[in-house]
Amino acid sequence: MLELNNVSKDYVGPGEVVHAVNDVSLSVAPGEFVTLLGPSGSGKSTLLLLAAGILHPEHGTVTFNGDDVSQMNDHDASTYRRKHLGFVFQHFNLMPGTAADNVALPLRLGGVRPRDAIRMAKEMLAKVGLDKRVDHIADQLSGGERQRVAIARALVHSPELVLADEPTGNLDSQRGDQILSMLRDLCHERDIAVLLVTHDERANEYADRSYRMKDGHLSEVEIATGTAAGGAG
Repeated sequence: MLELNNVSKDYVGPGEVVHAVNDVSLSVAPGEFVTLLGPSGSGKSTLLLLAAGILHPEHGTVTFNGDDVSQMNDHDASTYRRKHLGFVFQHFNLMPGTAADNVALPLRLGGVRPRDAIRMAKEMLAKVGLDKRVDHIADQLSGGERQRVAIARALVHSPELVLADEPTGNLDSQRGDQILSMLRDLCHERDIAVLLVTHDERANEYADRSYRMKDGHLSEVEIATGTAAGGAG
């Protein structure tokens, strides 16, 4: 599925070079929920952008199902994201319109007829517990509901890989736990690979594997038995 092999990414500033990602190797398999923890500036969001083909590494390779994402041109990288990826943003990034309109957007961009796209969007919203909110606009939804809309939008076109950037960053602990549990369960049920980056230490309780980034370096976190991840089923 997703393979990052000895990947490095630098940012060149006035008088210095920042090694945002430094010789990192990481893989995510279908049906696997992997979390990447670390503080702001640790390199975790850069790693997510490398996985999405938005940034290209100075060294190493990023491959998806054997295709070299790190060498794709803009057109091919855009096609890769549209066909294979779902992206969950920290700040929701909802568009004007209803919950159903937002979730239908990836389908419509993929050529699905508007009527069918809305039908499929409503079905996906029901799966995340928002069947009563499909016609509500973002301002009428709570933070947890908006994040569930964002998750539904990321999953509606049946992606093989979901990349999530701080999806609990704007939520209280209870709603954050609900979002992490939902992502984990959908990952396992639909055989989707999920890579989630966060500063929230609770996230490793839901993970199949968890890593920590510091100063561009990656280390694996030992997950204690009996955590939330153990009850995924």
